[in-house]
Amino acid sequence: ERWAALPAENDIFTLNHSARAAYTPEGSVIYLSSFAILPQFRGQGRGRELFEQSISWFSAHNSGLTDAVLLVNEAWKSAVHIYSSYGFREKRRIPAFFPSENGPDTDGIIMEKKLSIC
Repeated sequence: ERWAALPAENDIFTLNHSARAAYTPEGSVIYLSSFAILPQFRGQGRGRELFEQSISWFSAHNSGLTDAVLLVNEAWKSAVHIYSSYGFREKRRIPAFFPSENGPDTDGIIMEKKLSIC
């Protein structure tokens, strides 16, 4: 999704939100709404490689992007590590965003990275 800016409110991050309502064709922020690696390929460095290639591709093929934003479950330590090592920084949290089957719900971490201007 392409946005004009990182919204100040958390409503945009709700599951099943309207991507059409948030979309701004000339927006400078790209929201990475989903990224996953199949379990059999985890722990091999493929997630980091695919993520880096994806960010590079989005930047190269979408002029005017200045920022990338994502939402990650605080319990997904490996994903948080990959995003942090790639330069994403925590902007804020959404308390108890992700439901948990075995305990308390977990926070969603909104992370942002400045991109090279294309």
